[in-house]
Amino acid sequence: MALRDGDGVSAALAQVTGSLGRLVADHLELARLELWEEIVPLAGGAALTVVGGALLLFGWLLLMGCFTALLAQALPLSLAFLVVAGANVLAGGAGTLLGFATLRRAHIGLKASRQELDRDRRMVRSVSHELARASREAGRPEARQ
Repeated sequence: MALRDGDGVSAALAQVTGSLGRLVADHLELARLELWEEIVPLAGGAALTVVGGALLLFGWLLLMGCFTALLAQALPLSLAFLVVAGANVLAGGAGTLLGFATLRRAHIGLKASRQELDRDRRMVRSVSHELARASREAGRPEARQ
């Protein structure tokens, strides 16, 4: 933003303040739209995961009952339950650790918002330097004439 000779520092400051307000509002709207765009598919995936997980759990319980009954033919019933439960604990622990590792790597990027904020940061620095220069020039006696 270039200042003309007739513009006062206070007018320029008022213009910058108004522009910054609009800029912040635009950034909030961009972030909201970006979040919505990223979260909607996640919500659908989460719902499918819950439904599929419930069916999987029911099937898993039946399958483990079958394995326990099969092992009970060769081992005492309590030992068969112990073997099946131990295998489930080991497999579940490994799956949980892998899931946590995946979650640690995942993040919502908001890439466009980050790029806009970087560009605006550079613009605000430029405007503040321009205002400081205009303010210094306004303080000089030759600039007041």
